[in-house]
Amino acid sequence: MSDRDNYYIILGLDPSVKDDASINKAIEDKRREWSRDINHPENGILARRNLQKINDMQKTLSDPGQRDMEAEAAKKILQAQKRETHRKLREAASIVIEDGKIQEHGLSELAKRFKMPKAEILKILKVTVENGGDDRIQPLDASIAKKIQTALDIVGKRDLFDFLGIAQTSSCAVLLKKANEVYERNSRNVNKTAEVSAALELVSACKTCFKDDDAKKSYLKMLSLKVFEDIDDMLNLVAARGIISGQAYKKIIKACADRGIPADRAESYVHEYCKRKNIPPPDKTEKPRPADKSDQVQCRDCGHPNASAAKVCGNCGSPLTIECPKCGKKVRPGLSECTNPNCGFRVCDMPKAITLLRKAENELKKGNDAKAKELLEEAETYNPNHIDIKRLRDELHERNSGVVWTVLGSLLGVIVLFKCIC
Repeated sequence: MSDRDNYYIILGLDPSVKDDASINKAIEDKRREWSRDINHPENGILARRNLQKINDMQKTLSDPGQRDMEAEAAKKILQAQKRETHRKLREAASIVIEDGKIQEHGLSELAKRFKMPKAEILKILKVTVENGGDDRIQPLDASIAKKIQTALDIVGKRDLFDFLGIAQTSSCAVLLKKANEVYERNSRNVNKTAEVSAALELVSACKTCFKDDDAKKSYLKMLSLKVFEDIDDMLNLVAARGIISGQAYKKIIKACADRGIPADRAESYVHEYCKRKNIPPPDKTEKPRPADKSDQVQCRDCGHPNASAAKVCGNCGSPLTIECPKCGKKVRPGLSECTNPNCGFRVCDMPKAITLLRKAENELKKGNDAKAKELLEEAETYNPNHIDIKRLRDELHERNSGVVWTVLGSLLGVIVLFKCIC
């Protein structure tokens, strides 16, 4: 029996089934299925082999002693398969579980991949669902998403935010404004290359995906669901020759960071992938430091090592953490997103606000208040509540108020003069 496939497994029968009627029905159902597949380009060989085993199946499963042995062997096989499925589930889930919690969209993707009820997955992983309300948000239609990705590939951009060159946290109004600017730039181009045509198609997609907050959430959910697919595709590509080079490994970790996946979780996922594929794991991106220095944090300004509990650098005095402007959580510089699972603000985009602030100041000096206001609104999407944004807004307000009072004063003077003449 060890030299062949188990008959219960081949027939898809539960090992508890022992009656002749159910067994014979399963054999006849499979006979018809295999007969249909006999000329199938992929399933034909296996179908012919199974058809040749039918007589032995009937003989073996009609004998009570042999049938019991076959059923016991099937139980062990199914248990081993179940353990392997659970192992793969835990490996896949490691990248979306944080602090014992899993986002609803991550749970949905696991349920789809492993064809398993969500409740069973939660029980196996021993986690709870975070942001359960996210399940109400439907991801962008797959056919639309595919067209967008094709156009993005042509222009060499990762997603619509990358195409517009603006943060995910930007408002729909700002995103649509940027889309219109891209349209104006490309519509004037008489040379309709593939890149220009793709850009115009992406502008149209932006107007659909960012028409309101609900549409934007659908697009963002579609992006988050692509994390599994993207990482596996990258790993399959770089590991095609049975090894992942150090350079390719660093690129994958960076790509994960760009998608909001912390480096430690990304590294664990890659190493589990290597174990699964039986290939040598790459070296970690950073060599482990001595035990007495394992908790040190390097200053982003001068490079001086500091204790993890330090708030400012002991060498230059620079702060060792930054405050998320959206939720107020303290995060280490260098992260792409806020580590608060309910926030996810792109802290790596915050420096863009400084450039926009400088431009706004220059426009104020030129007296171009409308342009300055526009730049300040865009800067605020990258760093809300920035003190310099508030300062310039107040300055702009005071200037506009002064102009209003000057105009009113002039009108009052005209009225008084008119009354005196009369």
